[in-house]
Amino acid sequence: MAIALSKLCTTAETTYEMQLVAGYGGMENLVRWVHIIEDAAVPSFLRGNELVFTTGIGQEGTAWLLRFAQDLCDVRAAGLVLNVGPYITSVPSPLIVFCQQHDLPLFRVPWKTHLIDITYDFCHRIISAEKNEITVASAFRNLIFTPEKEELYRPILERAGFRENGGYCAAVFQQEEESEAARQQLSFQAHRLLGRLGHPFSLFFQNRQLVAILLDCAPEEAEAFAGDLTGLYQEPAENGRVSAGVGTLGLGYTAVPRTFQQASAALGMAVRKGHACLQYGDLGVYKLLLSVKNPDILRELEEEFLGPLKEYDAQNGTDYIDTLRCYLEHDASVQILSRITGVHRNTINYKMKQIRKILGVSLTEEIKLELFLAFYMQDLLK
Repeated sequence: MAIALSKLCTTAETTYEMQLVAGYGGMENLVRWVHIIEDAAVPSFLRGNELVFTTGIGQEGTAWLLRFAQDLCDVRAAGLVLNVGPYITSVPSPLIVFCQQHDLPLFRVPWKTHLIDITYDFCHRIISAEKNEITVASAFRNLIFTPEKEELYRPILERAGFRENGGYCAAVFQQEEESEAARQQLSFQAHRLLGRLGHPFSLFFQNRQLVAILLDCAPEEAEAFAGDLTGLYQEPAENGRVSAGVGTLGLGYTAVPRTFQQASAALGMAVRKGHACLQYGDLGVYKLLLSVKNPDILRELEEEFLGPLKEYDAQNGTDYIDTLRCYLEHDASVQILSRITGVHRNTINYKMKQIRKILGVSLTEEIKLELFLAFYMQDLLK
């Protein structure tokens, strides 16, 4: 998918005399590909996260470089490399200042260095990183869905540095927009944030959801990462909102399927509740209901407790289901319910009398608990 610029350039200075001049804050930018561009106008095929090389051939002087860098920033390029020689004789100061201010990494390489050598090397590294990412992602899928087949994941994960005795935590993301471009952008944003976090990770899509498996990442760090990523999509945007669920931290390979399932359950609840991000540990009683593997059991219980009331509402146009839930959620207080809904207490009392009659129950503490659980079941079954 991509590789961090800092990792891509690990040996670039010693091998190619490629020196970083400005834009140090952008060294964790992801690089999707490299291009040599000699036109002063940034071409339309750039989509972001490209590392751009230029010799300046065909251009006069260096004044054009500042505008060129500004345009590269606009398309979210990963960095700019100047081949200093007969066309670009020096790196202009205004360009250095701009790149430093905007965290656009700016490099210089001497004319004697052949750009074809650097670009070939960098493209090879990008492809190798992508192949490794795909292989590791496949291993984690095997671990999650077929944990008994260790030969399919253990050797790969151990070679990639994902040790058996590590601490693992999963985060799962769902985006409203399901286009390939939106998925790719979400993945790049996740890569960028996780690169800054500094923990080993694997990212892959599963059933159109983005899955992040994090190694040795504290729960609060995982939640902060998920919150930061979903926060980028909360304002009205072209690609729609993103919701997230975060699992608990567990030790060893056996923890990976569990934390993935937890994160998926938390994501489902976040989507139902309209939350940006939920941790599995914050689901409360939902965790108990989620442990019931057969949803038909929950459906039968929910229908047993609330079915008569739902049917009465459907036939008579009443709102007794909503009234009952609000009543239970506010400590069975008619006074509070009246204040919240703006409905007179006498009307509330009448509604509660009708509800008890329709359900054929007295609202004892035990019955109220059963009804409360039925509403939780209803949330899960939506």
